[in-house]
Amino acid sequence: MKTLDSAVEINELDVSAFQSSSVNRIKLGMVQNALGDLWQIPLIVIKGKEDGPILGITAAIHGNELNGISIIHKLIDIINPDELKGTIVAAPVINIPGFLHGEREYLDGKDLNRMFPGKENGTESQSYAWIIHEKILKKINFLIDLHTASFGRVNSLYVRSDMKDPVVSKMSRLQEPQLIVNVTGEEGTFRKAAQELGIPAITVEVGDPQVFQKKHIRPSTFGIVNVMNELGMIQTETEDVDEPDFICKKSYWIHAENGGVLEVFPGLATELKKGDHVATIRNMFGEIVEMIYAPEDGVVVGKSTNPVCHTGSRVLHLGIIWENYEYN
Repeated sequence: MKTLDSAVEINELDVSAFQSSSVNRIKLGMVQNALGDLWQIPLIVIKGKEDGPILGITAAIHGNELNGISIIHKLIDIINPDELKGTIVAAPVINIPGFLHGEREYLDGKDLNRMFPGKENGTESQSYAWIIHEKILKKINFLIDLHTASFGRVNSLYVRSDMKDPVVSKMSRLQEPQLIVNVTGEEGTFRKAAQELGIPAITVEVGDPQVFQKKHIRPSTFGIVNVMNELGMIQTETEDVDEPDFICKKSYWIHAENGGVLEVFPGLATELKKGDHVATIRNMFGEIVEMIYAPEDGVVVGKSTNPVCHTGSRVLHLGIIWENYEYN
């Protein structure tokens, strides 16, 4: 059986080396596996007719977060390099071994998105993160990092970003998400590493793991188009951008105090009032062992869908609404 694979193998990414008005499919050498073979990250580099910003779009840093792959594929289908100013560097899959094994973590069981900027001579995940940092992140000017919820949980379509940064705030709102959560950047994340390099970056949480969801993929694709238009990379006729229903100044997870069978009631992106009944835990005899209530007013960012609940399990991701947010 023959397969079509026009990708060129390279060990260093040099955007200036690509021809203008071109779409390039490449495999970027990373680290060696136990067979001595090279893990290679697939990259799609679209070089515009004119010079301009270099926009990085990454997906599947967690190997089970797949919606971003489809977003990148759809984006490259609609971008004409002859009408592009600047360059798109798109990585459909960052965590190669995690993707191949259908797992969230890297080979050594570590969360790759807590390992950046990595370490040149570190552990398996540190070494891999360091090469991504050096070979990809340092080559771009802006970053959109695509994620989803993890196993056993679901997410609204939302953006995590530093809303006090005017450029990042605009990028976030142009995604037209259901809501935005203000987070300056958790230590070890890809977005935090980008910020430390002075690269404006947002994390887009695109729904649920291990599936393609058209209801989230399509708006997220055109959200990226909105960002490209704002950066002057393309010129399109755009309608007025709808502001998100909610901007949250912070968010946190509500955790279970008891183990048992969990049922979470509110829908995603639903506004809650303090004291609202959000979940119930029953023991194996059907008896209620815990009733969980909203500790304060907020909105449902995400929630658990796994009925199997242990003490400390995540129940509901609560966003605290930023009243009177001043748009930058």
